[in-house]
Amino acid sequence: LAVSSCVVIAQFVSELEEYGSWDFSVQAIFLHVGSAANLIVRDVRLLLVVPFQISFGFTSSFVPYYILGTVIAGSSNLGSTYVGLLSALIVLAGSVTAVPASWAANTLGKPLVMCLGGACLAFAGFALLIVSDERLGTWGLIVPYLIVYGIGRGTWENTNKAVIADFYVKTPEESTSAFAAVAFSNGLAGAIGYFTF
Repeated sequence: LAVSSCVVIAQFVSELEEYGSWDFSVQAIFLHVGSAANLIVRDVRLLLVVPFQISFGFTSSFVPYYILGTVIAGSSNLGSTYVGLLSALIVLAGSVTAVPASWAANTLGKPLVMCLGGACLAFAGFALLIVSDERLGTWGLIVPYLIVYGIGRGTWENTNKAVIADFYVKTPEESTSAFAAVAFSNGLAGAIGYFTF
């Protein structure tokens, strides 16, 4: 399916004819890395969105590693048998969030949706200050917890990326650097999170 969609895109979408330079020299790589960092410094909008990326990175390492791997797998009520099912619940909640989040972003504004998504990501960590691992590892608490996290994840996957694209609609040459900065910041935070948790 993925290969056939790429063939269709290659045949019928003429805007994708820019193939790049294929220059993989150390100098070229540092130039591109530098352009992403430079854009963060030059464009305060991107700088202000980076904390959301970092929050997502930490949370997206915390929930799979600690919540699924320790709280759910170690729970006497749930156990490792339900890790896969409950992981799917996260993705389902994020997917279902796409339609109402799109409506809310277009009607009420993207900042409101981004704030709600950020609050959902924050909830994933703060919930453990209130509830013990044993209590969270029950059906009655883990399902709402994972749904809230899924809403935060869905916001990151959808509205967040739309915001980045909107920032650079008039300067598409900078959009690659912007998305590189997003990927680097949340990827680095996620890696630090996995080592920390």
